[in-house]
Amino acid sequence: MRRAAVVIGIDKTGDLPRLKDAARGARLMEAWARSQKMDPVHVFTDEAGPVEAGQIKKAVARLVEAGNLSQLVVYFAGHGVNIQRQEYWLLSDAPEDSQAAVNVATSAALAATCGIPHVVLISDACRTAPEGIRAQSIRGSEIFPNREEDARPVDQFFACQLGKPSHEVRDPAVTSAEFRALYTQALVPALAGRRPTLVEWTQEGGARAGHIHLRPLRDHLSSAMAAELARLNLQTRVIQVPVATISSDPPAWISSVDVLAGGSLGLAPDAALVMPGPRAPGAQVWADRSVTRSPILPADVAPLSATRPTTGAIAHTANTDLTGLLAQPFGPSHHETQCGFAVRGARIVDFACGSIHVGFATGQLAHGEDLRVGGAPRPGANVLLVMDTGAGVVLPAIPDFMCRLTFAEDELIDVAYEPSDNTARWTDFQARAADLRMLRAVAAEAMTRGSFQLDGDEVLDLARRMQLAKGIDPGLGLYAAYAYHDLQRRDLIRQMGAYMRGDLGEALFDVALLAGFLDKQQLATADLPLGPFPLLSKGWTLMRAFDVRLPEPLRKLEALRLPSLWTLFDAAGVDVLRRCFANGELQ
Repeated sequence: MRRAAVVIGIDKTGDLPRLKDAARGARLMEAWARSQKMDPVHVFTDEAGPVEAGQIKKAVARLVEAGNLSQLVVYFAGHGVNIQRQEYWLLSDAPEDSQAAVNVATSAALAATCGIPHVVLISDACRTAPEGIRAQSIRGSEIFPNREEDARPVDQFFACQLGKPSHEVRDPAVTSAEFRALYTQALVPALAGRRPTLVEWTQEGGARAGHIHLRPLRDHLSSAMAAELARLNLQTRVIQVPVATISSDPPAWISSVDVLAGGSLGLAPDAALVMPGPRAPGAQVWADRSVTRSPILPADVAPLSATRPTTGAIAHTANTDLTGLLAQPFGPSHHETQCGFAVRGARIVDFACGSIHVGFATGQLAHGEDLRVGGAPRPGANVLLVMDTGAGVVLPAIPDFMCRLTFAEDELIDVAYEPSDNTARWTDFQARAADLRMLRAVAAEAMTRGSFQLDGDEVLDLARRMQLAKGIDPGLGLYAAYAYHDLQRRDLIRQMGAYMRGDLGEALFDVALLAGFLDKQQLATADLPLGPFPLLSKGWTLMRAFDVRLPEPLRKLEALRLPSLWTLFDAAGVDVLRRCFANGELQ
């Protein structure tokens, strides 16, 4: 089994404050990689000069072209941001150079089809939103070449949850202690075999062989981080919960261990690396005032849950209040036209559409919260909804369905399509309504925090539970498509897309995108799926990975989006969309 590593550590990015332990953390990972006899090990730090995207891309391209690797590990330590819920690793010349960053989502998508059987991405970087116009303009680069091999597993490890910082801390019990990155200091000892319960021993050819597997490592890091912060007994309240998305099969491993101690690798003595015990849900940990964090946005210090939401653990989500809200139906159960929109958390003040009939409905809901849609052809027609904040959203009006939008703090956090109760679809849906609504709510709440993660039997369980007699629940299907994408299960996404095409007449844009139905296409306005562009913000950056190009009038919209889980446009974007409807470029 031939393995290689690309290790990146950048202390100084543009005019952002210098980090203390990024380059040093990269050297720790280099030592571990070399102890694993990985060859080659490419190391990029700013100890001797700036790190550029082209250097990393060339190194990765050479590894891909060699065609002889079984596993590639890519590690990054430095400043990071999330823009529209997409990760970017900032290189030396960011943010002044908007391309001096690694677009993690598109890199992961390309890594899956690059031909290397197993890629692992490890990120010790903040995942906070950028501050300032320059940082918000970061676009980044993909570090993997665009190949068309069969999709292979890509596992991703992150030092913190989406929207949260990754910390460097100083141990107050050690005189003249230096700042150390919490995540890397927990990761490397685990990889080195210094956490005995993580090592799975087997007999290979009469000799004992130990391996660190991906899922046990994921679970260990969360408790290890909490235990280390508790051990430090510091003062300023800080929560850091690492997360990971694992798509490889359970036998896959990341580290081999010949001797249980795993060598020193320059690590602190084991006395400072205590074995963590289980942490009670919601337990708080504290850090010293000298904790350093991303200067791009101050850390949110509210306690977070480390619980991973799944289809089988509905009652244990990190935000049960939001989940409960999203699971509650609202708005009219039908219109005589069998199609419409309802809104909560905001008000509709205007709309635009093509040749269909749209108007404010009367009844129990106040003006601006209920729209009636008539004459929508199969598979559907696009409608621009302009909210009282000035923001706008385009969604397809689908015959036989009521579409319900939920806003919170000016962000569109959920869109649900449910059959109108005066259609033939209603009876089958009504029998499953409570389960489908709760599943959709769990998925939506999880997506607000980064991703809807599935594992093991949950994958097929969700596929079964979201099916209806004639197809699948459209909104839940869209969330599931992104969960399956994280697992490189394009086969299941294609299956969902086929269900949607057979039932609705076309697949939702995001499902078609993730299924590969749109790969390497210049789309025409007459041939768009349901929805003229990605309905979820996460989909926009993936269009680049799959080489999907929108019609010319719609291309400028990507730069006119607002921070939101579902795609939401600013006033300038609304103006562009109005013109597109007026000119017949959107229907």
